[in-house]
Amino acid sequence: MIQKILLALVLIILCASAVVAQDLDITAIPEPEFGVHEVSPSTPADWSQPVSGFYYIDRQHPQATDTNNPLGSLTRPRRSIPALLPAGSVVQVSGEYDFPPSAQSSQIVGQGTVEQPIFIKGPALVTRALILKGSYIIVEDLEFGDANDDLTEGHTGRIEITEGHHISVRRNNIHGNLASGGVFIGSRTGELIEAAQQIVVLDNNIHDNGNMATSLSLHGIQVGSHSHHVWIVDNEIHQNGGDGVHVSAGSSDLEQSTNHIYVGRNDVHDNKLSGIWARQSFNIIFSENDVYNHEGTSLRACIGYQYAPENVWIVYNKLHDCTNAIGSGKDDNRGTGVHIYMIGNSIYSDGTESSTGILVDGGKEVTIAANVISRVSTGINLSRAGMQLISSNVISDISGKHITIQIPQSTEDWEITRNVFYQNEDPIKVQIRGTMYDISELQEQSSRATRNIKRDPLIVDGELSPESPLYDLGVEPDYFSAFSSTFGIELPRFFAQDNTNSDIPVEEPVDEPVDEPVDEPVDEPVDEPVDEPEVPINETQNETQQQNQSMNSSVNSSLNTSDNSSVNSSLNTSNNSSLNSSNVNSSNNTAQVAQTTQETTTQEETTQESRRSRSRDNDDDDDDDIDTIDFSEPRDIDEISYKRRDVIVQQLAPPQPEPATVYVQPAQAQPAPKPKTMNWLYPSLLIMDIVTILFVGMMVRTLPPRKERVPKYNRAE
Repeated sequence: MIQKILLALVLIILCASAVVAQDLDITAIPEPEFGVHEVSPSTPADWSQPVSGFYYIDRQHPQATDTNNPLGSLTRPRRSIPALLPAGSVVQVSGEYDFPPSAQSSQIVGQGTVEQPIFIKGPALVTRALILKGSYIIVEDLEFGDANDDLTEGHTGRIEITEGHHISVRRNNIHGNLASGGVFIGSRTGELIEAAQQIVVLDNNIHDNGNMATSLSLHGIQVGSHSHHVWIVDNEIHQNGGDGVHVSAGSSDLEQSTNHIYVGRNDVHDNKLSGIWARQSFNIIFSENDVYNHEGTSLRACIGYQYAPENVWIVYNKLHDCTNAIGSGKDDNRGTGVHIYMIGNSIYSDGTESSTGILVDGGKEVTIAANVISRVSTGINLSRAGMQLISSNVISDISGKHITIQIPQSTEDWEITRNVFYQNEDPIKVQIRGTMYDISELQEQSSRATRNIKRDPLIVDGELSPESPLYDLGVEPDYFSAFSSTFGIELPRFFAQDNTNSDIPVEEPVDEPVDEPVDEPVDEPVDEPVDEPEVPINETQNETQQQNQSMNSSVNSSLNTSDNSSVNSSLNTSNNSSLNSSNVNSSNNTAQVAQTTQETTTQEETTQESRRSRSRDNDDDDDDDIDTIDFSEPRDIDEISYKRRDVIVQQLAPPQPEPATVYVQPAQAQPAPKPKTMNWLYPSLLIMDIVTILFVGMMVRTLPPRKERVPKYNRAE
């Protein structure tokens, strides 16, 4: 009996450990150190008298006073929250909190620790701003609103975190502030005392801040300068007078002070400008957000960026019913950023208005990979000159003029490869500098368009079917190491890694099942060089696999052959950043990829090194300041000096004789779970479990023998 009890205790401890270790589990977003799992201590059973460490606040109580009453109690509450809270404080706020009555804000400094955090909690209505500073503070279950609920005072409750670390704002209702946004993090002036870091904004309802009729710059959540490692997750953010979430350091001089901002799994809708927007900042992730229906003044984007932020990852979001699902404003020499990644997003519209899936008007190196774009008026518009890779996307059912990709600029630094196009019986239109091509024609005339196919992508209930041809065709650029080195976690893949040797021919939709290979090849294979390729004169093809060098050109191309005959090509830029071809992740569905016979492929990669003289413009008004884009006339672009790569024709190794089995799942339906980063909690729990098991073992060995002896041959010696 004792052994069974001890064993049950061990199981309880192990189960409890598993519960404690639960994480946010948002794809591509690391876990915060603090602010998610901590639980407030229970209120005292008898609170008729003051209890050490507990503060009771009720300004409307007739006996409320701060005089000779440092803690407060149910019978004699305090009128205000102490300005300085020691470690382990628990502050219970009741009624309406409007302290101080003559000012709009109340500043609170917490001295919490990881072992003794501070809790400030409701339920209560707060009608003044709480300005939080210090460390290890949790604000939860409060309503920040207007006292009369008619917005006549011009200001209401809100939260500002100006400096400090490990502060969490969770499960609050923040609304109705006409004079300011709902939550502000960082510095408004650019001056630094202490940066705001390790901040969590979790599971709040943030709405109706700013005037939807007039204001443009009062955002639901704003992250300013001198703020880093900020999590904005699982909130509903709507009907605010600016952006739902706005990330901006304010100037190029301060842009690196705003970094590692994670916006994940929020429901963002019906805001005045855009849903989620990034300006001058570094290392930003927008993941698994559902963003839709924003009014806007120009772009009306679900998600977007402006003024050259650096290393922005827009991944795995559901973006729909906006004028631009992903939009961007100009760089305008107001930031130093280069790299933008748009990966694995589901983009569509209900068809009630003209809309664009992805509009690129900023960023010098943009990767657009593994997105599903459907039911929009234009699939992808590359308005801005730069190096842009469009790889392994689905672009289908384009309405209006049926333009799947539009490139109005006179740039040659683009690549369109391994995409699945579908337009039922209509041609697949790609517009390059005013000339319209069918995708087959474009591939015949340009070596920058390769291995794209026309086939039903098999979208079921808004998600790709496991049998979608994209899973057989798609690859991913090798940006995974750059992501993991920056954020400390792995980015999930979409595609099987041995898809790099796939070469599905271009074909028109036919009556046969879409999975049947076409027996009759087209007259001109898509990989065969054409007579007059659209390449600069100084670029030549080398069929002997040797590398020719031209003036101001450098080539660094590698052919790696694995057991599955996979080929990876890498681009190295002056910023040590890579633009690569990448793979799509999927969960437990199986798809078998038949390897093709020996082929000769032509692989061309172009790279540019942009040298731009940037002015340090510190003027950053809060309006998005984006001109309506007009493609009727050529647009002025900054002077860019290019370094070109020579075109190298290399012979692929023959495929392995035995077919490989590839396990894939639809990316949008159920992304594969990401590996978790090891932190202090896991080893400590493991040590606790081991100690408990050893203790149980010792107890069992020291128990007295039972009266009924077991025969010797039944006992383990």
